[in-house]
Amino acid sequence: MSIIDGIDSHRKVAYFFGDSQPRPVVQGSVRLPRGPVQVQLVFNSTSGGTCHHIDEELKYFKWRRNPDTVVVAAGTNNIGQSLRSACQELRELLRTSLSLSDRVVCVSIAPRLDRKGDLVQTYNTAFAAVCEEEGTTWFGVTGSFPTSEKKLWARD
Repeated sequence: MSIIDGIDSHRKVAYFFGDSQPRPVVQGSVRLPRGPVQVQLVFNSTSGGTCHHIDEELKYFKWRRNPDTVVVAAGTNNIGQSLRSACQELRELLRTSLSLSDRVVCVSIAPRLDRKGDLVQTYNTAFAAVCEEEGTTWFGVTGSFPTSEKKLWARD
């Protein structure tokens, strides 16, 4: 499922690929804040997808325009895999992203409400190290994620 916000050749475009974390935005149940938008956003959400699945989406996505920035928000569905395997999948995803754009941002796993929530910090710490090794930007959201806003949580 993708939302395309009017691709304009005169504005920069960021492609946002994720698992179910960005789904509330993609489905329209949460609106992005209004204001002066300097970049166009294209969202792609793969529910249930691991970093490997998001990597496959990136490889075969039909680009309307080359991305100025690739943002990935993945990893929540890798919790439960070995940490080593999850990190390797993220590394491959980042390398694919870097082949598409010099500017890659990886968004941390958001807090979870289920029993796997206790593992989020462990995976985020390891993923941040992978991002540093691969030369991509890590953007941690766990400290500022509004956990009281239940409409932000994917329902899967």
